[in-house]
Amino acid sequence: MAGLAQLSRPGAASNPRAGDTTSSVTILAAPTADFFDTTGTLRPGTTDILDPAAVARAEVVQVDKGSTFTYATNVLQMGDPFSAVVPDPRGALVDKLMPGWSVRFYMANALVNGGAPTLKLSGIVVDRQVTVDAAGGTQIRISGADLGWHLMNNDAPLWFNLRGVSGAAPTLEHLAEACVFPQDYFKRDTDPGWGFERPIRVDNAQNRSIKRGLRFTAAETLHLQLSGVASPVQVQPGQKISDLLSMWARRAGLLVGVSADRHLQFFLPDYAQAPEYEIHLYGYDDKRRSQNNVQNASRDDTLETQYTHVTVVGEDPVRAVVADGAITMFAPQFSRIYGRALPGDWPAIPSASAGALAVPRLPFRRRATLCDGEIVHHPSRRARWFQNRGLFDAQTLTFQVRGHHQNGLWWEADTMCAVRAPAIGVEGDYYMAAVECTRDMQRGDTTRLTLKRPNLLTEIPV
Repeated sequence: MAGLAQLSRPGAASNPRAGDTTSSVTILAAPTADFFDTTGTLRPGTTDILDPAAVARAEVVQVDKGSTFTYATNVLQMGDPFSAVVPDPRGALVDKLMPGWSVRFYMANALVNGGAPTLKLSGIVVDRQVTVDAAGGTQIRISGADLGWHLMNNDAPLWFNLRGVSGAAPTLEHLAEACVFPQDYFKRDTDPGWGFERPIRVDNAQNRSIKRGLRFTAAETLHLQLSGVASPVQVQPGQKISDLLSMWARRAGLLVGVSADRHLQFFLPDYAQAPEYEIHLYGYDDKRRSQNNVQNASRDDTLETQYTHVTVVGEDPVRAVVADGAITMFAPQFSRIYGRALPGDWPAIPSASAGALAVPRLPFRRRATLCDGEIVHHPSRRARWFQNRGLFDAQTLTFQVRGHHQNGLWWEADTMCAVRAPAIGVEGDYYMAAVECTRDMQRGDTTRLTLKRPNLLTEIPV
């Protein structure tokens, strides 16, 4: 229980580390995935609170503040990674923190939430290395990822047919449940599961609050609807679970990931959030240069992912059945359905946000044609998502800043940031797509921010 005392920090006023602005990491680890499940779901309106019963059965590891760690999160990826160097001079961890162990990864800073620990991810240890120097100093380097690692590194059950299990046309939620709760779909199998929690979420608001240690309110939720999966889901050899989920999420125009408290979730960016961070980067001869708060920056623009005209070709099963054989054979387009996205479908950027924030129209046509035989409804949504995702990838802003927070608020993905960076031709409210927090002996605490134009990955009407 001594480890729990390390985590239960007092407020900043009485915290002996209140003047130390260096972030620390605490890792709660155990060899099984079920050691967390003692009190049920997360208490509404709170950050994740360590359960004493869970701590008593687990290993609490305090990473030294002078050591190295990384934490990264990206709205476009599944399996957010982490790493840490854990000093072990007495060999107490020689048989602990092994690959496959379940972990909870916490960050704390005296200037954030009164120094209380904030849950950043729940996952597993993937790699472990022990090093010993001539003086006998021992360090354990571990790296891992959130529970999305299981979905990225497990093939889906061979020949599994979801419609055969559910007995009816499945929804995207049915597909997700079959992927993350296989123990419920294969009754004779002894699969222990991977530690995911129910329900499948359709928003990232609660996860965003947990990762920043903020109180969550249901009013923040976007209330997305999961559309049906129109055709049977038939797994092919070598198909990863994450590939299967991502494919159907793209068809529904959604992103997919895993929350810090172990929920699989489908979501979209919430561009209606007010910017809670500020980036300033002015040129050498700009009088406002004293406001600069970044160490370095880059802006990348590309034509590679931009398309003015997108056509998605899907199947119409009704036409395919009733059409005359000769017509279907020699004129297969009669059994197809088409969805298109044109320049006029490019998302509008608010007029108040000018300059590089706007998406400039190409002065020529660039065409993309996609074939997806499993799309039998709303192919135009798939076309527009492809077009929008390309525009989303067409520009990337990268900033490196000192520290892991701004004004007492953790830097975190899926948030909005006010960018004033005329030095790279940028000014406006941008979307924070990825964050990577690093601590090392040379640079101290730094954070790498990846920002994208807003209003590009929005809910597409059918």
